[in-house]
Amino acid sequence: MSVVCVTQPTSLQRTSWLVNPLDIRWYWIFAALLPALLATILIFMDQQITAVIVNRKENKLIVSDSADDLLQFYYRAACNADAVL
Repeated sequence: MSVVCVTQPTSLQRTSWLVNPLDIRWYWIFAALLPALLATILIFMDQQITAVIVNRKENKLIVSDSADDLLQFYYRAACNADAVL
C-alpha cells in the first residue's frame, strides 16, 4: 500500500489551501443559501422545542433568587461526590 508523505492541494495550479471568495462563480453563493437557511431553521427550532420541553409545568422547575444557588449546588455536588467515592 502506498502512503503519501506530503500534504498538498490536489490541483498543481493552486498554491494555497485558502479559497478566495471573489473567485467563485456567482451561482454557488445562491446554492449555498438554501442549506445555510435550513441549518439556521433547524438549530432555532431545536432550541425552541428544547425550551418548551424543559419549561413544562410537570417538571416543577423554580426560578432561583441568585447565582449563589448555582454555586451552592456545585459545592454540594462536589462534597457528595467525595462521599460516594
